[in-house]
Amino acid sequence: MDAGGDFSAYQNFDSSLAPGVDWWSNNNGVPAAFYNSTSATIDAFNTVVLEPYQFLLHPDGDVSSSARWTSPSAGYYSFSWTFVGQDTHGPATGATGVDVYLNGVSVWGGSISGFQFTASGSNVYELNAGDVLDFTVNHGNGSFPNDYYWDSTGLAATVTNAVPEPGSLLALGVGLFAFAPFIRRQR
Repeated sequence: MDAGGDFSAYQNFDSSLAPGVDWWSNNNGVPAAFYNSTSATIDAFNTVVLEPYQFLLHPDGDVSSSARWTSPSAGYYSFSWTFVGQDTHGPATGATGVDVYLNGVSVWGGSISGFQFTASGSNVYELNAGDVLDFTVNHGNGSFPNDYYWDSTGLAATVTNAVPEPGSLLALGVGLFAFAPFIRRQR
């Protein structure tokens, strides 16, 4: 995915990198996404540290690596995210760019300047069914246009409904109404 551009799912899946590590990529191996489904820390490619149960993105020189969330229904959703540098060598120069896009429009941006450096954010968005939030990693502001070496970046994101559903509010109201006589008696 170009920053804020069209999203294309990865074409290849491979689970042979290490036991418990899934790897999605395009034909040349990058951009890519990885997931460590084990309780062990895994050293991939002698420079990339995959923490237990960690999801990781790695860009190509001119194409970001992205994880996409699609809204299942209209409503308010609360998001929080943390990007963390997971390559012991990187980034090669400058910093790795990390961004969040809502329907292709940038809503947050940051950078990762080394191993275990983090960039975090959170927000509540009112979304329609089918709206998308893309979490992206790009080659950032390196000295060279295709400088994407050592830009492997972990992503942890959480999505929750920010506003209770009407049924939940009704149950709360009925519960409070049921306790009203007890509250009055204590006065």
